[in-house]
This record gives sequence, structure tokens and C-alpha cells, in this order.
Amino acid sequence: MKEIALQDRFILQQKILDRYVKGESEQSIARALGLKRVEVKEHLDEWRQVAVNNPAIMDRAKEALAAMDKHYNMIIEGLWESVEEAGDDYKAKGALYKNLADIEAKRQEVLQKAGILNDNEISDQLAEAEEQFEKIKTILREVSSKCPRCRQEIAERMKELSGKEDPLVVNAEEAEYTIVEEHTHGV
Repeated sequence: MKEIALQDRFILQQKILDRYVKGESEQSIARALGLKRVEVKEHLDEWRQVAVNNPAIMDRAKEALAAMDKHYNMIIEGLWESVEEAGDDYKAKGALYKNLADIEAKRQEVLQKAGILNDNEISDQLAEAEEQFEKIKTILREVSSKCPRCRQEIAERMKELSGKEDPLVVNAEEAEYTIVEEHTHGV
């Protein structure tokens, strides 16, 4: 009887793990499987304890993360190819750049969640992401300076994204670029 209960527990734990590695939150998993969030957390904590002490599981986890990272790289390469193919379609390029940023952020989140990135690596990754963001802002400035319709589209999307007026303002007459940053002073 205990063996059946143990088998059922492992099956449930596998269902939880399958959803968790796909990026679902503990709360979402709990709702989907009819559990309490604390039960999901207990299963995940138990799995982590087992996994950390099992070299075969750790090796498999490393393989899975490497495969996931390779998959993200393929997606990113494909998006960069699409950017090049978009030519003068600045609207398409803007959407592709946003997708690139989103995918990079998701990859970092997954790696951090897996405990692969330590604090130094996170700092390095953050610096790299900020550098990429600056490059994307430069590209958006260039695109918006050449295309008034695109300038409006970029401004609208930036406002949707940030909930504020476009932080990237282009003076079309002089093709000068200004970054508008929100400054807060001590209250």
C-alpha cells in the first residue's frame, strides 16, 4: 500500500516539475493540479534536496539547461536574421527587437531560476543586457528619425510598455536624439 502511495507521490511530483520547468509559477501549478501552493512548494523543495545530492540528476539537469540555452540561441539567431531580412520595414524591425529583448530576459530568468547564475554572473549578464538595450535604443532612434510614421508607432509602443510617455524622443527636424529620463528627488 505504501508503494502505491509513494508511486502516486512521484507521479504528482513529476507533473509539478514538468510545469515548473516550463516557467509556471507555484500558484499556477497549484490551481492546475488542484493543490495548495504550499504543497507545490514542498514537492519542489523535496525534489531540490534529492537533485542536489544525486550526481546523475545534476548531470541530466545540466544537459537539459544546455539544450534549452542552445534552443534560445537558435531562436535569437533566427530573429537577428529576420531583422536583416526586414530591410527598411522599420515597424517589423521594432517588433523583432522587442522580441529579442523579451527572449533574452526569459533566458536569464530561467537560468537564474535554475540556480545556474551566481551573483557575479547575474551582474555580468545584467551589464550585457543593459548594453544590448542601449544598442536597441540607438537603432530605434535611427529608425524613428527616418520614418515619421514609425516614430509615432515607436512612441505609442514605448508608452504601452512603460506606462509613461516615450522615454526615447527624436527631434525629427534636426535628427537629434534625446533620452528623457524621469528624475525623482527626495520627498
